[in-house]
Amino acid sequence: MGKKDFMAQITEIKNNRPANGLSAEQHIKETLIVIDDLKHLIPPLVSEEFSQLEENLVKNGIRDAITVWETTVQVVQEGLAPGSDDLKIFESRNQHDLVHILVDGHNRYAVAKAKDLDFRVSVMDTFKSLLEVKDYMINYQLGRRNLNAEQVSYLRGLRYNHDKKDPGGVENAIGVDRANVAEALATEYGVSSRTIKRDAEFAEGIDKLDRETKSEVLAGKSKVSRKQIQALASVSEDNIGKERLTQIIAEAERDEVNKVKKTQSSDNDTLEKKLISNQDDNSGSNNIGENYFGFSDESNRLLDDLLDNVVLESANSDDLITELKALVSEGDLMDKGVLEKAMHIISLLSKKI
Repeated sequence: MGKKDFMAQITEIKNNRPANGLSAEQHIKETLIVIDDLKHLIPPLVSEEFSQLEENLVKNGIRDAITVWETTVQVVQEGLAPGSDDLKIFESRNQHDLVHILVDGHNRYAVAKAKDLDFRVSVMDTFKSLLEVKDYMINYQLGRRNLNAEQVSYLRGLRYNHDKKDPGGVENAIGVDRANVAEALATEYGVSSRTIKRDAEFAEGIDKLDRETKSEVLAGKSKVSRKQIQALASVSEDNIGKERLTQIIAEAERDEVNKVKKTQSSDNDTLEKKLISNQDDNSGSNNIGENYFGFSDESNRLLDDLLDNVVLESANSDDLITELKALVSEGDLMDKGVLEKAMHIISLLSKKI
């Protein structure tokens, strides 16, 4: 639908709307629709922030107008994902019905409803799609001066994810091929395309959290790292609360530790083989007193590397290290029995890391 056709349709619907005795603004206030697809784009306030806002609005009134999008049911439905809960709002509506969707002022509107406060509305009817509204909302939020680093990253990531999923054909809302969305947004926001893609993972992870946890993370009040949130993008769960988030992070950390230990153990096995090989190669050497192992310089370096890799996890590990050092300083490692004992200790240590 071209812009002129769209605007002409809106005008026609408005002209044919039956009078109900309400002013246009009052009609909008009483029929205003909030859809989660847009509401979730707004970084939520933590409870203290919302209480402070509520107190201020009750005391001083709602001075800034609440922004609404004037469109048709059909346009909204076309922008919603299949299976979206928001579709249920419009099930009984005619596709050509005129509707007003809340765009900016979700927290103020919530306070107004709860405290029966009056407010003004500012109507925008130039958006031709839900995606255009989303991009407007994200950019509007990014234009605020009081955003922290987490909120900025989240909003940029949302922009990328929404533009990549644009259902409206080959060209998306920012007018570039989907494969180049990251580059286009990177230029727009003055960051690298890699940063945009990390932001996208961060946004995906944030959106898997429940509202309370999401609010705390975006407010910078959580000890969870950005990397840990990004990792949630691959988790097949939604509405993750604090307790479950702690479990997921702990499981991921255990997996990472086991992975590192496995790698270290493999590396140490290789070092042991090289040590034995080098010892065999130097069996006829007379330079036993030239170094504290009685090994070649390369063997000494390899054994030092092996000891550097050891992670002391228990008193038993300490005992093994002490015994190995005693062999190194006092034993004759050219003696086969002493060498075998040293290798056995090293083998035990390697299994502990």
